[in-house]
Amino acid sequence: GLNVGDYYKKEVSVTINNSQVTNVFEASSGNWSNTSNWSLNRLPISNDNVSIPSGKIANLDVSNVSIDDLDVVGALNVNSGKSITVTGNLTTTGTVSINSNATSSGSIIVNGTSTGNISYNRYIKDNANWYLVSSPVENQDIDAFVSATSTLVTSGSKRGLATYDNVNQNWNYYLNGSSTSGNFTIGDGYIIKLSAAGNVTFTGTLKTDNLSKNVTQGNNGWNLIGNSYPSFINVNSPANNTNNILDLSSNFSILETGFKAIYIWDTVSQSYKPVNNASDAKFLAPGQAYFVRVNANGNVVLNENMQSHQAGDHFLRSNSNRFEIKLIAKKGDLEKNTDVKYIKGTTTGLDEGYDAGLFNADGASFAVYTHLISESEGTNYALQALPNNNYSSMIVPVGLNAKKDDKITFSADIKNTPIGVKVYLEDKVKNEFKRLDNLEDLYEFTLSDDVNGVGRFYIHTSSKALSVNSQVTESSIKIFNTDNNTLKIVGLNSHEATLKLISVLGNEVFKTKLKNNNNQEIVLPKLSEGVYFVQVKTELEEINKKIILK
Repeated sequence: GLNVGDYYKKEVSVTINNSQVTNVFEASSGNWSNTSNWSLNRLPISNDNVSIPSGKIANLDVSNVSIDDLDVVGALNVNSGKSITVTGNLTTTGTVSINSNATSSGSIIVNGTSTGNISYNRYIKDNANWYLVSSPVENQDIDAFVSATSTLVTSGSKRGLATYDNVNQNWNYYLNGSSTSGNFTIGDGYIIKLSAAGNVTFTGTLKTDNLSKNVTQGNNGWNLIGNSYPSFINVNSPANNTNNILDLSSNFSILETGFKAIYIWDTVSQSYKPVNNASDAKFLAPGQAYFVRVNANGNVVLNENMQSHQAGDHFLRSNSNRFEIKLIAKKGDLEKNTDVKYIKGTTTGLDEGYDAGLFNADGASFAVYTHLISESEGTNYALQALPNNNYSSMIVPVGLNAKKDDKITFSADIKNTPIGVKVYLEDKVKNEFKRLDNLEDLYEFTLSDDVNGVGRFYIHTSSKALSVNSQVTESSIKIFNTDNNTLKIVGLNSHEATLKLISVLGNEVFKTKLKNNNNQEIVLPKLSEGVYFVQVKTELEEINKKIILK
């Protein structure tokens, strides 16, 4: 029979109604965090719809706010360093402005759809440097942007805004009087320079889907692209171990071997520095551009789920306890540096996503870098990851590009030195070892010749005190074939050296004397394809290497 009690229980269960409410901003102007400014006399919560009516101005002064729908007829200002996630839809017929300053950026993430325009005020720190920027909105007209940015520098007919052309390997500057430039292409990067610190404003629609940014190989593989969202983007595994630019497999595979990183402009060293999985947690700020080097035409993808909110400076400080060496070379006011990081699980050879080559699209005449300890193919590295053990067995070749009569000063910024380990710079020309692991340690010298490459300087991490009489086990001489008929020999410091090329059958096919020179190229005769052995013999040692001529 019918159980009346059951029937009533069912009746009760279907009448519960958890409807959403709209929390309306009622003050004429004021802070989001003030409960009395809201119609419900409480701050908006995650399942609230929020309305900011005509004539009302709300200033978002808190971080990591999450709401459902947001309807702005009046005005919403997102303060620098503050952030909001709209899990539903954003509708703007009024104004939404997101602000940034010298140390932080406001951010907004919209999971649903976005209708209407928003404005992003991107702060440029000073007038002495170029900065890399991209538009964090769609449909911003370039001509309107230039005419609204009165502080954009001018040089002749050129303005301080340019894109990078990897076919001609130069910058294309915006020209005075241009009037048909169209809109910023979402995901394109630009360099910008102002005559005074301040904001540049991008106004347009907010992107709420993935960005698939076209990249081309051109003549050098370098592409300047940018963050297309008004929020932060996770760059590497330490930032977010699943949703980040570098670990997306399609991005990783299109990046050039040895250059699986993004490259950001460092105003201190006036150079492009790599960020990869050996770096600390890194996030692209809204409106920030970066270089990548690719091995084919294709796309670099930014997914919506790579977005995040970050407080504080765009680039977070290191919080790791790893042994790290930043070798610094100074020439007058110019400072360049290269990083060696000792990370568990990496090798002395190429670790893709952890080693990163030196940015080389700008032809800098002054540079410092390292080569891989083993299996070096002659690539210059700005960041090298090495195992965190057997320090004494690892000798890192250091490269320097500088001119005759340059006065160079080497120093090092070293973190978390293992107990008992000392850090030395070896100079094979001056035949000396110089400690680098005390803060006041400097090594100064004046170049008697142009230098361009490795072979003279080496970093040693040793538990023993090193001097020129120390027995160094691994040879500092390296051999690699740069192309089919050229051999490169680096690190030679001997008056009595010969080079032989021996076929796989044991026949000597080529022999020559070598100069006492740290960096030299040997042009080979025309030889048939196949495997050969290179033998370099000095009065102290013999080095053999297998090469393949194609």
